[in-house]
Amino acid sequence: KSSEYNFGKITSGEVVTYSFEFTNTGKSDLIISNATASCGCTVPDYPRSPIKPGATGKIDVKFDSNGKSGMQDKSVTLTTNCESSIMELHIKGEVTAKQ
Repeated sequence: KSSEYNFGKITSGEVVTYSFEFTNTGKSDLIISNATASCGCTVPDYPRSPIKPGATGKIDVKFDSNGKSGMQDKSVTLTTNCESSIMELHIKGEVTAKQ
């Protein structure tokens, strides 16, 4: 549905989780073979079993803002069996200092 999520402003130390939802619009099973994050503060969780044509799924991404400040743009790279086998998801926003 969307490949980007903006969490807005959060305070350093907060953890943000977002579920990227998708539908397999292809004619064969969708297989996500890997999901890697741009840094250790971002953790993806993806379906390990094939997603049938017409079925929906979700990729959960957790961002831990501990030790971060300012504007953030973290990416998760998916490896799939689609024609364009690499896809990127982005979670972004601003981390402000604790008061």
